[in-house]
Amino acid sequence: MKSSTKLYKMSELCDITSSKRIYAADYKPEGVPFYRGKEIVEKHQGKLDVSTELFIDRVKFEQIRAKFGTPKAGDLLLTSVGTLGVPYVVRHGEEFYFKDGNLTWFTNFRNLDNRFLYYWLLSPQGREQLKKCVIGSSQPAYTIALLKEMEICLPHFPIQRKIAAILSAYDDLIDNNNRRIRILEEMAQLIYREWFVKFRFPGYEKVRMVDSELGPIPEGWEVKRLSDLVDTQYGYTESARDLPVGPKYLRGTDINKNSYIDWDKVQFCTINDEDYRKYKLKQGDILVIRMADPGKVGIVEQSVEAVFASYLIRLKIRSLSVAPYYLFYFLLSDRYQNYINRASTGTTRKSASASVITDISLVIPPKEIIDMFEEIIMGYRKFLNILLKQNTVLRRTRDLLLPKLISGELNVEDLDIAVGGD
Repeated sequence: MKSSTKLYKMSELCDITSSKRIYAADYKPEGVPFYRGKEIVEKHQGKLDVSTELFIDRVKFEQIRAKFGTPKAGDLLLTSVGTLGVPYVVRHGEEFYFKDGNLTWFTNFRNLDNRFLYYWLLSPQGREQLKKCVIGSSQPAYTIALLKEMEICLPHFPIQRKIAAILSAYDDLIDNNNRRIRILEEMAQLIYREWFVKFRFPGYEKVRMVDSELGPIPEGWEVKRLSDLVDTQYGYTESARDLPVGPKYLRGTDINKNSYIDWDKVQFCTINDEDYRKYKLKQGDILVIRMADPGKVGIVEQSVEAVFASYLIRLKIRSLSVAPYYLFYFLLSDRYQNYINRASTGTTRKSASASVITDISLVIPPKEIIDMFEEIIMGYRKFLNILLKQNTVLRRTRDLLLPKLISGELNVEDLDIAVGGD
């Protein structure tokens, strides 16, 4: 049996507003983060490092906070221009301001659990209500006036909190896994820097340094051109689809934010058999972005039915003197990324050809050192990919439960569950 609900207008349950106008002249190179829709989308996705590009002065922020208020823990922000309808609940300890018009601010909740509202906005019921709040066709946007008129069927407050607690438990597990993934990746990059940048590899004390074109390197190590170690291949041109119409279609957007590929989020494409054989990805393949974010890199770590897009270049190792993870972490290194930033062409849209991407020298350690590095990193990456798969299962389970809980199809009234705070 469904628990009883009552129909409200959103304006009865919370205050809905926006920010005070901040002008471009107020932007600073550092200070208090100033978010637009892009940053809130990243925070909604669980990104630990948000690509903050804009800041405002601390003094100005404090003046605004004293006079008008600023987002506080438990408040909800909703993207309201461009990418519509992405909610984010402000966490404890967060300080930021935001761009008026881009985001709508829900605060001062009355008989409405903020986390329940967050999940309601993601539910079919919430999505239907949000559609009624859109104006404009060329650049759709929500208006505060229409958002205030949204109708929401609310269960009693204790039921709201139970529903929010159930769904939040899944998100908390996902967040915890993301933190562990980040630590694993930091450890792997630290080992690369220690061994192959600072040359503090196992047994380094017994090896003398000799001159090379890259500066002093351990005796017995070599310097080789990347172009001599790999074959390159441009990717396949097609449109990405949400529906599984063919194999997975790896694009630049799948590798430009993280050093791993979350295959559950990769879209699909149509392709004929001949092209599939030509562009099929294999375990150990390394992909480098050539357009928009040139030099960003990903590695295929499992057997997967997938091809790669035309904005990517595949690097296939053809030399026994280098191994996949060693090459992958070289491409992630500051030295390589700085090189690509300098070598890329274009002003509004940077790009790099296959010849540019591979036109750099790198240090090649002895095989036993590379093998030792590969074994250690393989352990880290195996655990990292286990955590990614756990997150896939958690997301799918949460997404199955969400509409059933919000609609009341699953009754939690008699469920004994601890409910947390914001």
